[in-house]
Amino acid sequence: WGIQNLLLNKDFNAFLNYKYPGLLKYFDNTIEVLHFQLSTQFTYYHELAHLIQFNKSKEEYTLNEREDSGNKKDIERHWLEINADTFASILVASHIEQYLFNHIGDDLDSEKTYDCITIFGTCLFSYIMSFASTTHTIYYFEKTHPHPIIRVLIVLITVIRLLSDSPKFKEKSISFSYNQVINSIINLHQSLEEKNILNNGISQMIIDSFQEINKIREYLEYLNKNKPQQYKDATEEWNRTLLN
Repeated sequence: WGIQNLLLNKDFNAFLNYKYPGLLKYFDNTIEVLHFQLSTQFTYYHELAHLIQFNKSKEEYTLNEREDSGNKKDIERHWLEINADTFASILVASHIEQYLFNHIGDDLDSEKTYDCITIFGTCLFSYIMSFASTTHTIYYFEKTHPHPIIRVLIVLITVIRLLSDSPKFKEKSISFSYNQVINSIINLHQSLEEKNILNNGISQMIIDSFQEINKIREYLEYLNKNKPQQYKDATEEWNRTLLN
């Protein structure tokens, strides 16, 4: 799927060159290659998180990114997926920061940082929304996996917040509005949909989801308060290992 829809999507790079003239010259690859790389990195860290979470139990062999055919309430599975998404988002954010400093360097400023985060955020948005069968109606515990809209919100919020709080950006007096980046990602994705460069209909789903934001917050708070004790928090375990 990634090869067909991301890596071979040459129109993506052409459109971004038109929309952000002069920006892509700093990149070491075309945007479709970076899109594929970023998606692969996210998947790698998500699956690594699952390995960290487990304590040698049979469940480690039953996880699947595609939701099961039957409907069943599975709070543990939801917690595992959201926790793995958060872990992957943290590490992907560090890669994005590193990439900007390595390839833009002294020319890096608030505008270029804002535009790059918009581009890479759009890449993550389109990739994560490919997970499972996406329905316009947001569900909560009705299926085996969290709704992709909830997952993409967690990913974007985590990545943008980490980057906006980055000490390295603050050293260069780089700042940007969190809400404006979210809106910019949605607007860019809508433009790509209108040009049939990316799949249609997804952008409107995330706009509609803002009407459910209180329910989404309650859902996430419930998962946080009901963490299954037999599993490790991937981020906490990662940080503990690094500190030791």
